Amino acid sequence: MTKQIAPLTERPAWKALEAHHKNVRELHLRKLFADDPKRGERMTAEAVGRKPRRRACRPTRAERSIHCC
Repeated sequence: MTKQIAPLTERPAWKALEAHHKNVRELHLRKLFADDPKRGERMTAEAVGRKPRRRACRPTRAERSIHCC
């Protein structure tokens, strides 16, 4: 018997991501850094010498078990 797999957009993780996006979509990186001078130190991750820029915050990274903000 084969288990039916729910479409991606119907999964709980997708719903949580949509809800989170509504809260952070208007955030600008300038504000995030202005509000938290140490953000750059905590949010720095290197991958093949590149540092990603994204609007990550506690809820975003908590979902991935990564510490943040």
